[in-house]
Amino acid sequence: MKIVSFNQIIELNKLLRIKDLQFKIHIKDACGGQSFYIEQLGQSDGDNRKEEMHQMIEQFFADNKMTIVYAEDKIHFTME
Repeated sequence: MKIVSFNQIIELNKLLRIKDLQFKIHIKDACGGQSFYIEQLGQSDGDNRKEEMHQMIEQFFADNKMTIVYAEDKIHFTME
């Protein structure tokens, strides 16, 4: 299992803010591992903005040699 640093989450949230995507990533760090969830900060511009956000998150972690595994809701995720 890959470990995501707090600095990586801060960097990703900064990128989302720069793109004005109105989403923020949160980390839940527990003894059993890490999990993450996506918070919508404002009104989204529809599914296109959500898709853009998911693509950005996936690319960010892919660039760091990590793969996201989404829950059914595509709000919660873990790393593979």
